[in-house]
Amino acid sequence: MTLKKNDSIYRDYYDGKILKRACEQALIEKEMFEKNGLYHYTIPIGETFIPQFPRDYDTLVIEHFGEKWTLPRNKIIDRFLRKSNRVCNNIYNSEDMYLLRFFLDGKEIYLIPYDDICYPENAIRIMTDDIIWNLKKNISNQIHLTYL
Repeated sequence: MTLKKNDSIYRDYYDGKILKRACEQALIEKEMFEKNGLYHYTIPIGETFIPQFPRDYDTLVIEHFGEKWTLPRNKIIDRFLRKSNRVCNNIYNSEDMYLLRFFLDGKEIYLIPYDDICYPENAIRIMTDDIIWNLKKNISNQIHLTYL
């Protein structure tokens, strides 16, 4: 609304109707699909790979821009692994990726990047909404408590 009031040259780029038309066209061309009122990109199976997650591990270390969290193996991580049946090939080109390092008896046995675009929707929901969000929430609570 502000862009229209100020007669901004960028107003057309932020028009929701234009975005909706573009998404509808992408649906027709099978580049996207709609689920629960949201648009998602369709990723051809040829542009994905099956990750070789370890069956035996005891620790997951998640790293992101200097932050590092160590988690013991648990049901939530195992569920994330089951849902991560395909990953986009371009995960290695992501600029905002996490590194997932799997350890067994203190030795790193598997390393794979993670971001919230290149994994299946159900896996993203588990990792981003359940695991990472709670890790960051706990850190902010600890920082807040430190300043009280």
